[in-house]
Amino acid sequence: MLGLYRKIRRASTLHKWAKGVGDGLVDPRVCLALALGNTEAPDALYVPVPKAANTTLRTALLPTYGLSKDEVRRVHRDPRLDVRPIQDALAAAKPEAYVFTVVRHPATRILSAYANKIGPLKPRFGHAARLGIAKTDSFDTFLEILAGASPWAIDSHFKPQSCWLNRALKDERLEVFKMEALADDYPRIYGELDRCLPIAPAKELDILNRSKGEKTEFTARQMRLIDAIYEDDFERFGYSWADLGLGS
Repeated sequence: MLGLYRKIRRASTLHKWAKGVGDGLVDPRVCLALALGNTEAPDALYVPVPKAANTTLRTALLPTYGLSKDEVRRVHRDPRLDVRPIQDALAAAKPEAYVFTVVRHPATRILSAYANKIGPLKPRFGHAARLGIAKTDSFDTFLEILAGASPWAIDSHFKPQSCWLNRALKDERLEVFKMEALADDYPRIYGELDRCLPIAPAKELDILNRSKGEKTEFTARQMRLIDAIYEDDFERFGYSWADLGLGS
């Protein structure tokens, strides 16, 4: 059970978020994209999904910015990467721009996010704390809290991919790949980027920031909660529990 303080903090966070949306100060559909090639009219866009090969792909794209991975200490924060709000990036990109993203099975993605962000020895993650999630919370408690919040209000690491990609999914240029098949699909991504960019990305894909100790077993309770939170992801991206050898 959540302590009283955590319940109050969570309610306050969600209230402030809803008020911000109503006042026009918060965009619930906010998403980011990496613009590649021409600065004024990008030749390509990568729409990164947190916990879906994001680090791996950002690193592979460094050569397109004239950078090597040895030069970049923090690939998610380096100001030399052209990161823009998705609506601005889509509007500026050339009509023929190559636009792509990579999604992941909802269950393994949220488990990876939990393992990465929640735990007694993990650095404080403010987005989780504001929802009343403690570093010592179990995976079940973590899922219960997410299930009780608006999917639009939670951090991008926990947010359903269908919400995070909402604007991008409406653009007919978007091509969606699955992380589980990325090793096989990357040659296609490389070929498209090599065709349209002045400098090609890395030809070989190094799998980075791989989750450690990840399981593919979930209790029936966890599966019900994940179904409730990520129903749209399962349907839109064609995932099922059978992909993990579970359910039907």
